[in-house]
Amino acid sequence: MTAASILQRLCAATARAVSAPLARGPATGRQAIGALPGRVAGGAVFTVFGVGQFTNHASGLASFKAYHLPAPDPFVFT
Repeated sequence: MTAASILQRLCAATARAVSAPLARGPATGRQAIGALPGRVAGGAVFTVFGVGQFTNHASGLASFKAYHLPAPDPFVFT
């Protein structure tokens, strides 16, 4: 067994071990209570930036114009 194959197996095992609980998420108990602040904080970040995107159209349009898109105006609303 080579070092590369050992590393590949280790990475695959780690990915499985981490992704399954994250996808499932705790629903009850102490873990759910511990996860609540992270979920609320994540939701707050998305809400604040989402409101900013829809209320400050000029800033979003200027950002997309920097990407040299053919028609940047519609991209700001998507």
